[in-house]
Amino acid sequence: MLIAETKAGVKLFANDLNERPTEALICPGCKESVVFKKGRIKLPHFAHKPHTQCFSFSEGETAEHLMNKSFFHQWSGGQLEAYLPQLKQRPDILVHSLAIEIQCSPLSFERYTERTKNYQKHGYQPWWLLGNKLLPQQRWGQLQKAFCSYSPEKGIHLWGIKAQQKEIWLVYAIRNHFRLGFVYRIKKWCFREEPLEALLLYTDQQLTSLKWNFTEYRYHIQRKLFLDNAKIHELQQKIYLLGGNIQTLPGWCYQVSDFYFFFDDRLLFLRYCFTKAANFDEWLQLLKYLEFTWQYPLILQKEILILVYQECQRLAK
Repeated sequence: MLIAETKAGVKLFANDLNERPTEALICPGCKESVVFKKGRIKLPHFAHKPHTQCFSFSEGETAEHLMNKSFFHQWSGGQLEAYLPQLKQRPDILVHSLAIEIQCSPLSFERYTERTKNYQKHGYQPWWLLGNKLLPQQRWGQLQKAFCSYSPEKGIHLWGIKAQQKEIWLVYAIRNHFRLGFVYRIKKWCFREEPLEALLLYTDQQLTSLKWNFTEYRYHIQRKLFLDNAKIHELQQKIYLLGGNIQTLPGWCYQVSDFYFFFDDRLLFLRYCFTKAANFDEWLQLLKYLEFTWQYPLILQKEILILVYQECQRLAK
């Protein structure tokens, strides 16, 4: 942590200290004792004593995390490590109702979801920025995908932070291609190049469509069946129970989608259900056969389903 308190309630910033304070210091959240640390690798910071249980600092802070937090605090000018007692959470930086969390180490999907939903429940907008180890490269795990947000202007996107380069990254227009894997664009801002609000409001007026050959995709599905892919066989069974065949769906069902990222090949089931439903509500009822778990806490599932349905309407004309 970068802030501690004296027992009289006076806040001390680690960056302002050149030597260990003589008076006792406590954590602003749990009120347990902390010590001042200043070394060659990590920025000056405060740390709990061994075996201390703190509800607001349950995860260790790496050198990268401390550096990123200090860097973004300089950019945003928000409240550093503002403890929210009603939530029993402490965002790295708080700017009005914007709770900024910088994540540099892996955490469980359950813990991430719990923190995110707790912010949302109490009227805060969580903004997660990923450090070097978590920023996706060629492979995207469940956690990287879960950090994504969606807007029409940016498409599917997530944020990264690189304090050493003094940059904020926007990874946006993220798509999943059945053959190429994940493709995306990157926008970088140098230190204070733009105010915080400009980053969040950034739009790209030239979001390009993904090259996608629907005949090749249909062959891709047929090949998975031939190779006894378990997920495709399960999907085929669900479509078959509704009277269809995954290899002979209407041609438009194999066309490119802005939302393949969320569903991958299961999108074929959503599109086939569209051919069996008279309206949106009937379509939603049919989707229950898919038994699909939504794993994107920053994105409303209903919003994406509406967009998928509208996409089906356009393609099916």
